[in-house]
Amino acid sequence: VLYSTPKAGYEILDDEAALFVHALFAAKDANLGLVEANFVTLPARLLGLLRDERIARAIETGTLDDDIRTRIGDGLADELEEALRGPDAERAAQLREAAADAGPGLARRVWPRLKFILSNGTGSFAPHAQRLRDGAGRGVPVLSTVFAASEGLIGVGLEPSDDGDSTYCLVPRAMFFEFLPLDGDDTVLADELTPGRLYELVVTTLGGLCRYRIGDVVWLQPKSADFDPSKVNRAPRPTKSRA
Repeated sequence: VLYSTPKAGYEILDDEAALFVHALFAAKDANLGLVEANFVTLPARLLGLLRDERIARAIETGTLDDDIRTRIGDGLADELEEALRGPDAERAAQLREAAADAGPGLARRVWPRLKFILSNGTGSFAPHAQRLRDGAGRGVPVLSTVFAASEGLIGVGLEPSDDGDSTYCLVPRAMFFEFLPLDGDDTVLADELTPGRLYELVVTTLGGLCRYRIGDVVWLQPKSADFDPSKVNRAPRPTKSRA
């Protein structure tokens, strides 16, 4: 089994109900080894839900509460309850015990076999990633393996480290990249970048965005023996938008 959440969970259109269901089936799985999401704020929210008594009660009874059932409809609710496979008082007790400890490290208490949290935690997400490392995710590596946005995939992480550092290799087939220097007015292409200089990303996408400024700031890794102009590091967004 690749995912803890069954197929019906991915058909939920209500965002809050969907996250609740993902948290529910993640909590039900004592052998969970990986938590993955595009942005690190989502794992943080999911871990926060583990302290919600409704999660433990749903596992204990093998049923969803009326609020979730109303949000997602009886059809999906029935499928999800079937996937819960009945009451599980033992797992509910384990979850309550883990959540009763208000200290950091909730993720490791709930899932002793958890190896990684894979999620974008660089740039403007860096403070959220650090709070996760210091709090509920303490003891679990939080790795930034992709650089993505609502506009699409931007880069793939190269040997990301648990301290939040990650160098990304741009994915040119995902979108066309231009780079606007923070201290300049004209965009340049990847082979014209200056190492260490800060650039705002400007993208043209297959979906129809043309030379769109997404607000993310990157800098090119310093030159080395394996220098590659397609490898960039992500920086925090500027505090003020450019005119």
